[in-house]
Amino acid sequence: TLNQRSQWSLYYGAKYILDQIEGVDYSGYTDITGFEWRHDLTHRVDTGIRANMLHAWSANNYEYMWGPVIGISPFENAWITLGYNVIGFRDNDFKDAGYTADGFYLKMRIKFDQNT
Repeated sequence: TLNQRSQWSLYYGAKYILDQIEGVDYSGYTDITGFEWRHDLTHRVDTGIRANMLHAWSANNYEYMWGPVIGISPFENAWITLGYNVIGFRDNDFKDAGYTADGFYLKMRIKFDQNT
């Protein structure tokens, strides 16, 4: 259900490649579209699901990623996420955008500001 304990995230990234390999010119447009849904189980624990689709337009090629996630906030302004991508893909240009390879991953984030 949609309420104050649920969060939806949508994102989009794109790249256009112009390259020359051994005298042959290559070009192409690739984009990534993704969503994430999270639901707070308690004040400090949430769970959800993520999914991405990578599309190479000139090759009409699609790659997919999806999997469950669980997040824990051990203290204010900190969040640890453990996820498992049931299926995944690797892309060197989008690899820093969101843990898309198959298997387990762990993210740790801490927010620092002028009051921390």
